[in-house]
Amino acid sequence: MNDYIIPYLGVYAVTINGLNFCKKGIANIGYRPTFNGKNLLLETNIFGINKNLYNKEIGISFRKFIRGEKKFKNLEHLKKQIKIDIKIAK
Repeated sequence: MNDYIIPYLGVYAVTINGLNFCKKGIANIGYRPTFNGKNLLLETNIFGINKNLYNKEIGISFRKFIRGEKKFKNLEHLKKQIKIDIKIAK
């Protein structure tokens, strides 16, 4: 039996806690269909922090669902949507 749940796949406004900071950000949970992804991933962008946090323990709180996972026609369409998503998350 799993002791966790997977949120609805898509983009969320989030709050990130850890390493002596609390920041807002944006997260995507999904399979990255634009890139034909096969593995479930959680990718997070923390607003106002520009450093490598790989292999660091942080907490992510999902604040607001922005949109569902979507396969985009190309990378340019994805980049345009990410700008919109970030504006909504902020």
